[in-house]
Amino acid sequence: LYAYCLMPNHFHLLLQTKDATLSKIMQVLMTAYTMYVNKKRNQVGHVFQGRFRSIAVEKETYFLQVLRYIHLNPVKAGLVDSVQKYPWSSYGKYIAPGSDVPTLDTAPALGMFSKDSFKQKQLFAEFSAAGLGVTFDPEEDQVRGILGSEKFMVKLTKVLRGVRP
Repeated sequence: LYAYCLMPNHFHLLLQTKDATLSKIMQVLMTAYTMYVNKKRNQVGHVFQGRFRSIAVEKETYFLQVLRYIHLNPVKAGLVDSVQKYPWSSYGKYIAPGSDVPTLDTAPALGMFSKDSFKQKQLFAEFSAAGLGVTFDPEEDQVRGILGSEKFMVKLTKVLRGVRP
């Protein structure tokens, strides 16, 4: 798990799976979370609207953009005026020392900025803030569920069809 953001009626995850079992992961997650919330609130029914959608993201070209999009979602939705003020996202785990979530892997993203841990967090925060002026939406930029270069799209399409690249 690289990033998450829990919104009032949906959530975003940036994760990598070793096997193509994303549907099973989402089924288990949604069932468990729905049961938890409904029991806590003494209610029944859906917690989030709609079915889950997934987009395969090419790490080299779109990983950081999608990570930033997820973290900035509450600000752009008008829920908070600063990404640091939103408690239900992984953003704080990237910039605050000692606030590790065991299943959250921040190293790949932070490592793209610098080898120095202090600079990593500073540059990550600057990169995130710069995203407020950027119009990027993975839903709009994806093509047939794939967000990446033409080469990535061809390779992934072959893999999904069972053809070895």
